[in-house]
Amino acid sequence: MKKTVSLILLWLLSVPAVMACAVCSRNQARGIAAAVGHGTAPTSEWDLLIASVMLALVVWTLYYSLKTLIRPGEKSPAHIKQSILNTF
Repeated sequence: MKKTVSLILLWLLSVPAVMACAVCSRNQARGIAAAVGHGTAPTSEWDLLIASVMLALVVWTLYYSLKTLIRPGEKSPAHIKQSILNTF
């Protein structure tokens, strides 16, 4: 319990450190100015397209990873998983 509280406290204290400074916030796009750290805003439409495609891939991967973890679907008695589970 102490470790969890310590990690949460550490995370809360580190949040302001990753926020953008005033100059970087001014250079960011309007919707993400406070949430994004240091750096420049997207400079072209290609940057937004690339970021959108990458976000879609991450969401797709997360969905199928969770789906496979929650309901794996191997029900065959000959599956290798069954031989491992039956030994215990």
